[in-house]
Amino acid sequence: MDKEILRSSVRLKFGVGKYPGTRAAVLQEVKEKLPLDEVEVVYKCREGRDWYITFTKAETAIRLSDETFTSNSGTTVRIESLDRRRVRFRVHWFPFHMKGELVEEYMEEYGSQIKLEYETQNHDGVNMKTGTMSGTMVCSESQYQSIPYRGHIHGRLVLITVMGRQTVCLRCGDMGHQRSTCPLKAAKKSYAAATRGDTQGDWQTVGSSRQIKPVEEVAEGTEHVPLYPESEVGVVMGPP
Repeated sequence: MDKEILRSSVRLKFGVGKYPGTRAAVLQEVKEKLPLDEVEVVYKCREGRDWYITFTKAETAIRLSDETFTSNSGTTVRIESLDRRRVRFRVHWFPFHMKGELVEEYMEEYGSQIKLEYETQNHDGVNMKTGTMSGTMVCSESQYQSIPYRGHIHGRLVLITVMGRQTVCLRCGDMGHQRSTCPLKAAKKSYAAATRGDTQGDWQTVGSSRQIKPVEEVAEGTEHVPLYPESEVGVVMGPP
């Protein structure tokens, strides 16, 4: 992904009304609003009423983003930056007795338009809050990349999972797997293997000769933290 091109690009969302079906028609519709002499590319990504424009300068895309105007034919057009995406995330381990607004304040460093709510589970017909918070926010590519896996909110350790982001192991700190499937997890030994001193399966010898310092132990009962339903893993939500 070319981040500079991403920062220089916008999406034109055409509302109800006349829809420009060609590049020439798009430029005709927006020529009173956009600086055509700074347009580098006009293109489509898929079927629908959206068109994409890349400018020669990122500053132009940033300046025009989030504006809404009426095209020459009277159609409402909204300009959205491509360097922004709406992501779904979850915050685990934050104490329920502490104010949820503290979590929102913490996440403001990584995005805007934050919406948070407590998740619930049904137990024998009774809905109970789980203590885990789920939410959405809009962030730039650089903000998305900087979202931590773990952080401290008012001195409390929290785990942050983001839909579509590669998982991190809470046992060894490596990427791409979870604690429950960690290759450094010591395998159960038979009585015979234990008595003869086999080390096969020990965390020091699995995968490579290097020793990985395990991350700090997590609270009891959180060894298997669900990230997202299996159907959602690997999915990254696009621009809002």
